This record gives sequence, C-alpha cells and structure tokens, in this order.
Amino acid sequence: MIAANENTSTPPENLVRAMRMEFAIRQQPEPQAWTIATLAFDSFLQPAPAGLRSGSVRSRQVVYEAEGFTVDLRFDRQPNSTTICAAGQVLDKQGPHGSLAGIAVILWTDKGRALATTEANEFGEFQLEFEQHEQLRLSIDVAGRKTLRIPLGSLE
Repeated sequence: MIAANENTSTPPENLVRAMRMEFAIRQQPEPQAWTIATLAFDSFLQPAPAGLRSGSVRSRQVVYEAEGFTVDLRFDRQPNSTTICAAGQVLDKQGPHGSLAGIAVILWTDKGRALATTEANEFGEFQLEFEQHEQLRLSIDVAGRKTLRIPLGSLE
C-alpha cells in the first residue's frame, strides 16, 4: 500500500536540479577546454573617497573578461563573520545570443574541491554564499564555449 503511493509523490524541481548538479560535479572532472579570465577592474585598487579612508571596507567589486564575456562580481562580508556573500552577472559582449539561464557557476578551493555551486538565471545573474578559504577560483561553464576560470585568490 505504501509503495503504491510512492509513485504519486514528486520532489520539488529545484531540489532535483540541485542534486543533479551535485552528482555531475562529483562524477566528472572539470572540463579540459577552459580559459583564464583577466581582471579588468578591482575596487580594492581604487582609492577610497575622502572621509571614508579610515573606515573598513566590507564590499569588493571585481570585473573579469574572457572569450567575449564580462563577469561582474561583488563580494560582501558580514561583520564578525567568515561568511562571504557573492553576487554576480555574466554578460555576453557580442549581444544576446539566447538566454544565459542554466550556466553552471562553481566556486573551487585551491585543492580542486567544489565549495559552492549555483546556476545563472536568464539574465546571467547568480548568487553564492561560502566560508572564506585561501586561493579560491570560480569556473563558469558557458554551453558551447570554453569554461571561464576566474582566479579569485584570497578575498580578505
């Protein structure tokens, strides 16, 4: 009787998608066709406005470019916490060639362990939350093109 009812229960779609991504990451090594993105802007390299120079900065914005894409990232750290919140957007410089939904975004440690994963929405936007680690890198798998690797280093 219980087994007959199992066919009628369906897990939420977002949970199924998250589990498929997790299994895919664990079973397959990172794709071989990749390119390293270059840093185009870093807010830490810009002088702080007068009056704000003595305060501590909790946000950092960086922009990377590679293979006709621009990746805009913002990192925020909560006070008294090692958790970092990252919000980003992948932009195709060649114009809209379809939706960017489903682009896999994976944050890696220096030892090759996936620390956080997500997918971009139709506008190429994504969010990640993770604990601070040394020498992080981000990979963005754009279907039909090379995987973009972004060396983040230490975000401290």
